[in-house]
Amino acid sequence: MRKINSDPQAYIKAQAETLNKLSASDWQPDLTQLDALVGSLRIKGMPQSGLHDIVWQWTGSTYQGKQNPVANPALYEVVYGADGTLRVKADCNNASGTYTYAGGMVGNVRVQMGPSTLAACAPTLARRS
Repeated sequence: MRKINSDPQAYIKAQAETLNKLSASDWQPDLTQLDALVGSLRIKGMPQSGLHDIVWQWTGSTYQGKQNPVANPALYEVVYGADGTLRVKADCNNASGTYTYAGGMVGNVRVQMGPSTLAACAPTLARRS
């Protein structure tokens, strides 16, 4: 508990690194079987993944240990539709595309971007809310 309380992010990272080094067969049941089981579950009203029909906003980034918050996250959004379509808002521009999702509840996303507007947006300082 001391490790968790003193630096929870470092603890989680260390645990994830340890678990990621294990092969699928080191788990009981095998992770491939467990993922197939979890992926086969159908719960009424539950999307197949946690991506669908949620507005994801870019709130910030970290570069060389420095946190850089986004002034207006509502200007930078991605929505993954349950039908495999993708909508992107990037400042004053919009884009669309498609995506595929594989791997059950914890999987990978492959995006194919489509058309995009290419407007020159106003300076970000003028766009802050």
